[in-house]
Amino acid sequence: MTQGKITASAAMLNVLKTWGVDTIYGIPSGTLSSLMDALAEDKDIRFLQVRHEETGALAAVMQAKFGGSIGVAVGSGGPG
Repeated sequence: MTQGKITASAAMLNVLKTWGVDTIYGIPSGTLSSLMDALAEDKDIRFLQVRHEETGALAAVMQAKFGGSIGVAVGSGGPG
């Protein structure tokens, strides 16, 4: 990475942190590899792997509804 520049995924995580996000739910995939790399370097946001994207979305909703903070879920395109 060029000095003074960050990846789009790292920039996204920085924005999410300013919004108080501390957890992202989802399933790792090749499509999300740059996000997973950024999450591996970031110590403030944790990634919780779920078994289905729908479960991740529901977990994010429950976090927002009962936890009082923004819930974030990620998914990728693919069959199924």
